[in-house]
Amino acid sequence: MNNNYQVEITDIKIQNSSYINVFQISQSNFFNVTNLIIQSVFSSQVINIQGTTISKIQHIEVDNCYQLQLIQLQPIKLDNLQYLSKYYMLQDLNLQNSTDISLITQSEQTQISDIIIQKLNTSLNCFTINSLQLSINNFTIQNSIVYLSQPSVILILSYTSCDIQKINSSKNQITIVKINQQDFTVNTLIHSSSFRDFQLQFPLMEFINVDVLILDNIQVKNILFYDNMYSSIILMNQCNNITINESHFINNTNTIGTGGSIYAIDSHFIQIKNTVFRLNQCQQQNGGALSIKNNIIVANLTIQKSAFIGNQAQLSTGGAINLVNSNLVMENSIISQNKALIGGGIYYQQIIPDFVLDLTNKINNNNFISQNFAKLYGNNLGSTLRSIKINLKDIQTTKKTQIIENQNNQIQVSSFKSGDQIIFNKIQLLDEEDKPIFIPSNVNYTSTQQYSNDVQSILQQISVSLQWDQSTQQIQCFGELQSKQFTNNGFKLNAQIIYKPNNQMILQVVSNLFPKLSDSKGNVYLKQYQLYKNITINFNSCQLGQITKQQRNSIVCEDCPEGKYSLNLLDSSCLQCPDSAIKCYQSTIILKNGYWRENKLTDQIIYCNFHPNSCQAESQLSKEYCITGYKGPLCYSCDTYGEIWGKRYQQIFSQGECYSCEENSFFIIIQNLVLFIIIFYYIFALLRNIINRQQAKLAGYYITKMDLVYLGSTLRQQDKPQIISKILTDHLQILSLLSFFNFNIPNYFKLPIQVSGNSLSLTSKSIDCFFSRYPNLKPLWFYQSLWSLCLPLSVLSLYLILGFVLRQFKRNTNIFKYLNTSCIFIYLYFYPMVIMLLSRSLNCLQIGDKSYLDLDVNILCYDPQYHKPYVIFYCIPLLVLWAIVVPLFLLLKIRNGKMKKWPIFIEIKYSFIFAGYKEKYYYWEFAKLIYKSILILVATLLQQNSFLKLSMLNAVILFQIYIIFKTKPFAIQNFNNLLSKSAILCALSLNLTQIIANVANMDRFLQTILITLLFFSNLQFITQLVIGICLITIQNDRQKRSRIQNCLLYFISKYPSLFENIQIQQSQIKVSSLLKIKLVKNKVKHLVKYFKQYSFFSQESLQQHFHLQRTSIFSPKLEQKLQASKFTLLSGNETIIGQNKKVNSFKNMREKWSYYTRKTKESPINMYQLDSQDKIQNTNKEIALTETVNMQSYTYNDEFGIQLISDDKLNQNVNSFLTKKQ
Repeated sequence: MNNNYQVEITDIKIQNSSYINVFQISQSNFFNVTNLIIQSVFSSQVINIQGTTISKIQHIEVDNCYQLQLIQLQPIKLDNLQYLSKYYMLQDLNLQNSTDISLITQSEQTQISDIIIQKLNTSLNCFTINSLQLSINNFTIQNSIVYLSQPSVILILSYTSCDIQKINSSKNQITIVKINQQDFTVNTLIHSSSFRDFQLQFPLMEFINVDVLILDNIQVKNILFYDNMYSSIILMNQCNNITINESHFINNTNTIGTGGSIYAIDSHFIQIKNTVFRLNQCQQQNGGALSIKNNIIVANLTIQKSAFIGNQAQLSTGGAINLVNSNLVMENSIISQNKALIGGGIYYQQIIPDFVLDLTNKINNNNFISQNFAKLYGNNLGSTLRSIKINLKDIQTTKKTQIIENQNNQIQVSSFKSGDQIIFNKIQLLDEEDKPIFIPSNVNYTSTQQYSNDVQSILQQISVSLQWDQSTQQIQCFGELQSKQFTNNGFKLNAQIIYKPNNQMILQVVSNLFPKLSDSKGNVYLKQYQLYKNITINFNSCQLGQITKQQRNSIVCEDCPEGKYSLNLLDSSCLQCPDSAIKCYQSTIILKNGYWRENKLTDQIIYCNFHPNSCQAESQLSKEYCITGYKGPLCYSCDTYGEIWGKRYQQIFSQGECYSCEENSFFIIIQNLVLFIIIFYYIFALLRNIINRQQAKLAGYYITKMDLVYLGSTLRQQDKPQIISKILTDHLQILSLLSFFNFNIPNYFKLPIQVSGNSLSLTSKSIDCFFSRYPNLKPLWFYQSLWSLCLPLSVLSLYLILGFVLRQFKRNTNIFKYLNTSCIFIYLYFYPMVIMLLSRSLNCLQIGDKSYLDLDVNILCYDPQYHKPYVIFYCIPLLVLWAIVVPLFLLLKIRNGKMKKWPIFIEIKYSFIFAGYKEKYYYWEFAKLIYKSILILVATLLQQNSFLKLSMLNAVILFQIYIIFKTKPFAIQNFNNLLSKSAILCALSLNLTQIIANVANMDRFLQTILITLLFFSNLQFITQLVIGICLITIQNDRQKRSRIQNCLLYFISKYPSLFENIQIQQSQIKVSSLLKIKLVKNKVKHLVKYFKQYSFFSQESLQQHFHLQRTSIFSPKLEQKLQASKFTLLSGNETIIGQNKKVNSFKNMREKWSYYTRKTKESPINMYQLDSQDKIQNTNKEIALTETVNMQSYTYNDEFGIQLISDDKLNQNVNSFLTKKQ
């Protein structure tokens, strides 16, 4: 096709053909080929383009073809002028399973992209390109080989700009890129390419006479180059400016050639940046990774931010880099772990590179040259030998000797002990880079025959020796003082030196003579010289773990043998190893598990009585004698800030148990939620019971005062839940105090007690992981205490929120009415917990010879920064406020109220404090606060003196028991009995916990018995109190009882003392009582109507509205006593009803006959609403009203919260009773 403006060829498939010429295009402006498939075509020419302005060839697939000239783009000659194609694009070529496929291109601008070549077998250059501007992108070639000649995949000629990128080549045996014969300034860029798993006989890439060559982001990996001793994997010959950037040359091998990866010959400027040469090998010649050789001009090599690691030149020079007549400038680079015969890192000759001169002037340029190895000499740099190098790590003395090297490379040994031995394990003779020589042993003599004669001559002359001032007779040296034996990469000498302590001597390491050396300018750099190294030894007095002995003219320091130790310089004899240690020697004491000491310089060993399992000095995993997560004195603290273990730890539930914050974050959140929910529910349950009983009692008080019905002891028994709740709370608080400092008590007993009795001790450390995120939140104990104090505040806040919510829904108005009662209860509940917290913040623990803060043993007692200021401005003011101001205010408030006989509305809000006590012991609750405070102070201040603490606590508790028996503060004897029982159980629990905690090697069976006794004795008492708070009532009629009530009734008969607080409702109800109930029902109905119009708390309006007058119930004396104490339970026969203590209702009715048959002044309720039949029944029938049937059965709450009798249920009760009687 000739002379076409535009030619488009698409969707062509050629197969099973040979010797064909498919497309010939000439003189076309636009030529476009798309979707061309060629299969099994041999010895043919597919596309021949000549004189086309723009050519685009896309989506070509070639499979199983042989000797195929796929594309030939040629210029056209017109009028003796040659016209190149303006633009040529080849895109998406897939070539596979073919042999000798060629593409020849000549154009001004060439763009080749998306090429895939697989299994190509060729003896021809695959791509031959002549182009002014060349771009190759996304080129993949795999599993291709070469035969016969030296072809390449890409041969580039005659260009001014070349950009090759994204070549992905693997498992080939062919040269990929070859650029040759460039006679003018050109730019060549090859980047973002990868070459892997090759086996080559000719270079992978060859650049000859290239002006500017840039290799950027090139990966050359796993290339085997063999049978070519004059080349390398990448060959650069006579190039002017070479840059290698962001590239990786990894695991390449050159078997007999020069340079493991790159060989540059007669090139001017070479720059290597951000490049890695790793695990490359040059097995027979120079340069394990890179070899540069210039014959005439000096090459300039610059290396920046690059790494040469693990390269080898096994039988040659330059394990990483070999330089001949080349200068080197290197910055921010690493040369490490390379190997060679000479110059394990870098070998150079003829020229001393600037890099070496910089190192001589201590200009390192942030380079790291280390861990290279040369079999002969120059581990890192190979050249002539010029100094003696002794690495400080290769000088062996006692551990406490200090060895330093000053600015003049002189070694100074300090704190050297007379009689000690100094061993030079590796004395190295260094080249200019201060890298050592290696001398093979005589065993390997045959292998050294391949070395040069000069090398063998040098090795035979080398020797080292020790010299000192022998005119000083007090200096005595014994040992191996001269050697030619080369072992462990150096010479080894040793000497035992005896000299007077606190003196100084100079020991010299001297070599044989070496020839002179000149620099690159012809100046003599080193004349004939003998290498020497001065070592200044400063003798110190004997160290810890040593004792002094006289030996000839000098003094010897002798180590303490195993089984003894010394920690004092003045000791003349060693001390015996203590029983708390498993091993001792010199100044070392290895402790047993369960013991701790502050540091290694003290023999004050302390038993870890708080938590012995955290002190594991024998464990190799322990740090500072503590197991993982623990730190500080006695390993008592968790590593909250991760200062020791690198991870943050905190306590969870169990006291003394540390858990990782990162691994237990969810568990920590659950712990806090569960803890707060339990405490809130426990407090709210008690508060609800107390408030409901007080509200019911207030309502009953008015019902009785209005002559609606006489409630008797039923009214006064409303105090019973709050009395028993106080006894229960006191018991749990004292138990928690007694068990808090005993760490051997089982958690199933200790944890519930702590939750209910000392919850602040659990919450204080519950969010340490949160605090640890902010290291500036110090001291930690202060923020822990603030978090603990948030618990009572949050309880009160939640109480107020609940009241507000209920008020909004008009469900209950009692919460705000009894806010004073709730605040008093919360204060009394948290009183001992806050006292303990604040007392521990003031208390100090003596551990060894130092005192530490009780709350945080990592802080010294009254530390001026972390303790003392907080004591003055925080602990003491809060303690005074909590322990003195608040109780004194409440005491004065109650005392004034008692004296002024305050109104019932105010008195009932404070009645929780004095309810149940005799009138003269209204202050008893405050006496209990003093009692608890004394227990807390004794337990806190004497916690380290177990015997004295136990004695004092027993004395205080026994005194409390005596006071209870003597005074009997409660008006009801049963409550006095419960109070006494609580004190006795506390004394028993105190002694049992001490026995369990302090008796060593206790028999497990006996320990189990004691723990069981401790657990069940308190469980029985607590259960009895909980039942008393609940005021459970069981129907006496079997048909009306549930299964649970029947079960309870069975246990009541078996264990009457445990269930004495459960009431059995009487079933014998007379008709006269029912008639009386009807009268009461009508009165209550009208009282409810009144309450809907008037305030319930208006006592005066109630009396005025109904014109009521209270009729005397008992004798004037008893009436006066009742009025004096409205909320004090009466003594006498009014006791808690139990199964074995039934009330004789007939006897009670006879005793109160005058009251039930009295004729009171008619109230408005009676005057206008009662019918004549009710009045007759009220005057003629006998009334016998039991104390439990009316107020506890069939009630409902009106909007004021008053429990009133339901009309319908009362009528049902009457009808049912009458039916049974009939």
